Amino acid sequence: MAVVVKQVEGSSNGFGGDSVFVMTDGSIYRQCEYFYHYRYQYRPKATLIDERQIVLPGIDRAVRVNRLR
Repeated sequence: MAVVVKQVEGSSNGFGGDSVFVMTDGSIYRQCEYFYHYRYQYRPKATLIDERQIVLPGIDRAVRVNRLR
């Protein structure tokens, strides 16, 4: 299991069902599992698990994502 911490470019509103996360390294991930949890953060550090799940600070749940780039 590969765990990587990346920083979100700009702000994040948490999970909205189909949220897109653009990282400072240019990679892009789209939420592919429905889960709603609003939590505004500016440039949060996101934990990626095998590039298939993402965890945002303050939200104690991993959500499935697809890497777009």
